[in-house]
Amino acid sequence: MNLLKKLLIWSIIAAIIESGMFFYLDKAYSRTSSDYKETKSTTKSEKKTYNEVKIPENAEDIQVSFDGKYISYCENKELKIVNTQDEKIQSVETKENASICYFKWMPDSNWILICEKDSRDRINFYNYNPIKNSKNQLTDHDMKPLIIELDSKNDKIENITLSTASHVMYTKVLHKSGKSDIYRSNVMNQIEKIKTPNNEIGNISILNLASNLVYEDKEEEEIKNVIVTVVKNKKGDEKTSTNISSIDFENNGKKVLLGTDTQDKVYIGVSESGKISSILFGDLKNSASEWKNLKLPEVTDKSNIVITNSGNIYIKNQSKNSVKNAVTNAETQYTGNFIEIQDKYIYALSNGKVTRTALK
Repeated sequence: MNLLKKLLIWSIIAAIIESGMFFYLDKAYSRTSSDYKETKSTTKSEKKTYNEVKIPENAEDIQVSFDGKYISYCENKELKIVNTQDEKIQSVETKENASICYFKWMPDSNWILICEKDSRDRINFYNYNPIKNSKNQLTDHDMKPLIIELDSKNDKIENITLSTASHVMYTKVLHKSGKSDIYRSNVMNQIEKIKTPNNEIGNISILNLASNLVYEDKEEEEIKNVIVTVVKNKKGDEKTSTNISSIDFENNGKKVLLGTDTQDKVYIGVSESGKISSILFGDLKNSASEWKNLKLPEVTDKSNIVITNSGNIYIKNQSKNSVKNAVTNAETQYTGNFIEIQDKYIYALSNGKVTRTALK
């Protein structure tokens, strides 16, 4: 009887821990309902109280959170976050003998994903909440830290793309040789390397709802679609199955991946002599022949094209300090050096301050 009681107690404890872990993971990747309500009720006041915060001259990698409430940058290898309402600055601490090698704001919440490289050339993943000034390491179901072991100290995190709907994340590691590897982590923060046909990998982007990975195969000059499914055997053990296929386009010209939006539309640039002449976009559920083809009035560099989470297509003109909506042709002027577009605003660095201009 005592044994039965002990088993029952430990089962309850395990269930509580598991429930807590799922709550933690949800906080790590997306907004909870309470966060959403808070954001919804304060959006108007936040927009009215935006301050043009000062940025140090030696600041690097300036980024803006999804609603413009926070601005982050690196100064002397230290990550700093500024609140644009009260202009208070937070410094994110790192573990001893570790350094921040990558960070990225969540696409729909004021949480920031941080990658730290330790003395053993391992990448550790953290989430940081600037509201509470709290930093937590991402762990799996067994509280084992989410870690990528690099092959060399010269390897680096080049890109991370994630879905806040499915809680799946893909991390691209670039090697000194120019080749790359892609790692996938699921909602339980279990990680695995994706076996791609080759390691000549360009841009990567995830579908927010379906969680497919779309990437550029630079060797075969194709756009690939990666579908990972979880299969259970008779014993109940889970195993992943990966299918990689090419997206077939009828249009001539080299194809480059521009990005994806929150509704799973994929945006592909048609390149001619290194410049983008048109943009194909559509859903992977449909044949690429059914996708829309947006012809640009003039060719432009890939770096000048911005695809927003809501699916708007903007073309930057650095010489004119303007951004034009490629569909409506509405043009917006801004002052300073372009940083990025977030929440219908252009953010730019002008006279040492981050300014924002409402898009037309």
